[in-house]
Amino acid sequence: MTDDEIHRFFEAAEGVWYYNLFVVMIQTGCRAGEACALMYEDVGEEFLSIKRTVTRNEDGNYVIGSTAKTKAGVREIPLNDTIREVLADQREFNEKNHMNKDEGDTLYFHNSRGGVTSAHHINETIEVICRDNGIEPFSTHAFRHTFATRAIESGMMPKTLQDILGHADINMTMNLYSHVMDETKIKEMGRVHISL
Repeated sequence: MTDDEIHRFFEAAEGVWYYNLFVVMIQTGCRAGEACALMYEDVGEEFLSIKRTVTRNEDGNYVIGSTAKTKAGVREIPLNDTIREVLADQREFNEKNHMNKDEGDTLYFHNSRGGVTSAHHINETIEVICRDNGIEPFSTHAFRHTFATRAIESGMMPKTLQDILGHADINMTMNLYSHVMDETKIKEMGRVHISL
């Protein structure tokens, strides 16, 4: 997503049920299922721990799985101020709206009925926001892709990005997420000076 697309989407999404979840996904590069499975105990002073993901059980219901998508998917993501603020805001929202009704329910993000949410629910919400605001539709994966692209553009080391994204193989990181925006290519090319 370009900076303009990000701005337009988040402006249009202000006040939407999943707004904080959108922010967490674009700020961390988490997969939708990982972000939907975040619990209070997964957030420390400096890191967000990815330990599990949302899955479907044999009845077809969305549930919090006991493990991450892959072994490499278990990871620690450093927190920034934006992530800290939005997670604190979500906890307040949950308390105000009585979302954590069951004892031991420390899930950050619920669907509007108080149950487990999933990429499917989030994608439906994104589709409505885009349609109603003349924005090119996209899926939750665009948040992950945008985070990774911006990380590379800002100079993050590929190995660090690999760890944050939870990729087992550096080639996956480089092949899928190292696309560079045209503006960045022009800027970087302007730094190259070769004397003849």
